[in-house]
Amino acid sequence: TVINEDIMTLNLNSLMDLVLKSQSTLYHFSPVCSEFTPNKAPVFKQKAFVDGTSTLDMTLDIINIVDRGMPPCVLVENVHQYMKSDIYKALSLRLRRMGYSEYSDIYEAQNYGGKTLRKRYYGFFTLLPAHFHMPEIKQSTQSIWDIVQKHLSQCRNVDGSKAIQKGKATGRLRVLSKDSQFSPTITRSQ
Repeated sequence: TVINEDIMTLNLNSLMDLVLKSQSTLYHFSPVCSEFTPNKAPVFKQKAFVDGTSTLDMTLDIINIVDRGMPPCVLVENVHQYMKSDIYKALSLRLRRMGYSEYSDIYEAQNYGGKTLRKRYYGFFTLLPAHFHMPEIKQSTQSIWDIVQKHLSQCRNVDGSKAIQKGKATGRLRVLSKDSQFSPTITRSQ
C-alpha cells in the first residue's frame, strides 16, 4: 500500500486501519526538508517557527505513526543536514528505545549510480534480527553530458531568462557543460 499524503493533516486512525489491513512491513518517510537545508534563510526558518508554519515537527508525527503501527522496518530520508539536527537525534533515540536497530548514514548519489551530486540522509530502522548492511559504492561510468546530449536538440535556449540572470548575479548558477560528469542538484525553487 502506498500512501502519499501530508503527514500533518493525515487522519491517524484511518491510516492505521489501512496499514494494519495491508500488513505493511516497511514505513517510508520523507519529511519536508526546508527547515534543515541552507537554501532557506535562517530568518525565514525563524519566521515559520514563530507563525506556526514550520515543518520542523513532522518528525514527531513519524514517531507517533511508528509507535502506533510498529512496522518491522522504517526508512527515513531527508537532506544530509537532517542527520545533524536535534529532531533527528530525538527520532533515533525514540526508535532505538522502541527496540529498533538503526543503520543511518549520508549517501552521495554519484557513489551509487546516480547522475547528480545530491547528498541524502537515509536512516533504516528495523525490529528484525537479520543482519543488515547499507549498499556498496558503485560509481557511475556514464557522464551526465552523454545523457544531456541526446536531448539537447529538444531544449530551448534559456540564456536570457530571469532565473539564469539571477543565478549569474548571485553566484548560484549551476550549469552543465561537456566536461560535466554529474548534474548539480536541482532544488525545488528552481
